[in-house]
Amino acid sequence: MELSPGLTRTRAAGTTLIYVPPGVAAGIYAAIPGASPSAADSLAGGSASGTYQYPCDAKFDLALTFAGAEGSFGIDLADFNIGKSSSDSSMCIGAIIGQAFNDAAGEPLAIVGDAVRRSFQRTPTCY
Repeated sequence: MELSPGLTRTRAAGTTLIYVPPGVAAGIYAAIPGASPSAADSLAGGSASGTYQYPCDAKFDLALTFAGAEGSFGIDLADFNIGKSSSDSSMCIGAIIGQAFNDAAGEPLAIVGDAVRRSFQRTPTCY
């Protein structure tokens, strides 16, 4: 899955989550079988908080590609999963959140948090 089509800016932040524009998040979760807006969002009649849930046992590959960098950076599913949607649920909440953020020039951007950093730090460096 491609995380940020059309985004030209990313920012690292002190958050666990990955914030992308709502349409980008919807596209990512549409590629995960069984994913849907989280229960709280469904009750609100949409994706008010931008959170999504997906089957906890789902297996899929997810990676980020940054402009100017060679290759992509995989996100481990253990880092993508931020917990069950409720204690007795088989659905988990994903670390990618659909929220609109813009840089100072008004361009959309993604905010990349610890879900990416943790996966990146576990990736062996090859020279």
